[in-house]
Amino acid sequence: MLEETGLQLHSVHNGAFVSDVFPAVNRHYITLLMVAPDASGEPQLREPDKCAGWHWFAPEALPEPLFAPLQSWLARDGLAALQALAQVKHR
Repeated sequence: MLEETGLQLHSVHNGAFVSDVFPAVNRHYITLLMVAPDASGEPQLREPDKCAGWHWFAPEALPEPLFAPLQSWLARDGLAALQALAQVKHR
């Protein structure tokens, strides 16, 4: 994370997982969503050729379009599940 975002993660835990099937491209992905409850630093754009930018968002104010696995998880478990995981201490 530090290399790509400028954020230092002090602990990382398993969050949730989702299973997404994309029949149009004959793919099945299992994605593990991770939680970092204690991060320091400010998001920095360190790979502009791969990413438009990094920003902090409140769970209820996430921009569209969402990363497909995150969208699947929210559809399955609801915004309250994300809000519970989003109790992140940012230094």
